[in-house]
Amino acid sequence: MRNQVIKEVERSILASHPEGASYSVEALTSSSMPEGVRHFLMSALERRAEMEASSLLASESEWFDYRNDEFQSVLHQAVLALRKTAHFPSSEWHRAVRQAVENVLNYLITPVPTLCEFAFSEHQDWIPTIDLQRKSKCFSDYPYVTRAVDAFISLKDDQKISRTEFENALSHLDVKMTLAHDASAWIGLLRPLIGLMSSLDLGESGLPVSFATEFFEGKMRPKIAASITAAATERGADMITVESLESIIKTSLDQTASEPASSPSLSDIANSIPSGESKNPDEAESENSTAEIPLWKKFQKKATENQPAEPSNTKTQPLWKTFKTDEERPSQKHKEPAPVVNAGDLDNDRIVLGSAVTRRERYVQELFGGNEEAFLAVMTHLAHAADWTSASSVIAEHVFRPYQVDIYSSIAVDFTNAVESRYSGTVT
Repeated sequence: MRNQVIKEVERSILASHPEGASYSVEALTSSSMPEGVRHFLMSALERRAEMEASSLLASESEWFDYRNDEFQSVLHQAVLALRKTAHFPSSEWHRAVRQAVENVLNYLITPVPTLCEFAFSEHQDWIPTIDLQRKSKCFSDYPYVTRAVDAFISLKDDQKISRTEFENALSHLDVKMTLAHDASAWIGLLRPLIGLMSSLDLGESGLPVSFATEFFEGKMRPKIAASITAAATERGADMITVESLESIIKTSLDQTASEPASSPSLSDIANSIPSGESKNPDEAESENSTAEIPLWKKFQKKATENQPAEPSNTKTQPLWKTFKTDEERPSQKHKEPAPVVNAGDLDNDRIVLGSAVTRRERYVQELFGGNEEAFLAVMTHLAHAADWTSASSVIAEHVFRPYQVDIYSSIAVDFTNAVESRYSGTVT
């Protein structure tokens, strides 16, 4: 049923926004497509625009003072202008719609698992705090979830967030926020999903039974989920009307006589974090000074030796402000390849990918079409990229564009996060 719904929503959007055209920020802003999908696409376009802007503006010249406030202001205005002119190319539109619909539908049914899967790529246990906050804002439905993420982050001083800690805390909060809901409140919470389904021509109104049961199971309401399943089984139905759903919820709540609970405060979030969580990887490393430092981190330390310390507010800076500002760094031009030390040396792979080097073959096959030489060349460029701005330019110019990579795919996100982790200091 889920795949059928995804295809129907996708078909509906492509009917009013057909392939063969590019879609700008302005076109998306005035679009009549479902709000959640529109918001996701806008967020994805904004992120891609930042990456493309970094590619266009990353080249340096010794003739300019990169620390000058006026120069930084010019860069900022340039990025804002480029973002306003950004659009989805016609070749990317269908895939972008598909990814947006799939993520938004999954989020409407099970917001916490979907957000965790979207924010943390496969085998990734830690991500930069700023990435988590940015990715959570790709979803506009269930504003209380976004507020919970912001509250959770506000209590954390770390620049990196553990997946286990975050998922446990957010799951706890999701349950607690809805603990006092009556039948009317539950239907109100389901309105975005109900609205999405009402726009489709499936022959029946309401929600798929599987969506409703999974939704309530995710909220730790197994009795409501069981009541819905029992009623649907009795009638041999795959869909349930909103009226029937509200009646079943009310009956189930009356039977269980749930006690009301107050909404959580920030202290509730802190208390919801399980004790005994794994430590920040940097803290663990400092406690065991005899442990071998990964090669990629040695390279990072060598590359940053004698450079001024980053300002304490770096993690909240927009991408345009992360351009290099040290006038003593060697001038680089984006279009010129980095000097080749040893294009076939696996040390480059480890420097760039860290522990994600174990997924090397997947990257070669799925991102480079099996072209080993191209992969090695990109690893060499990335090994010599002094910062994330330079690295993101290499990825956009030498990976995403020439191999027409779906930037929303899990493998693309996983690869990007692995490269970015080298500069943020996280362990992939």
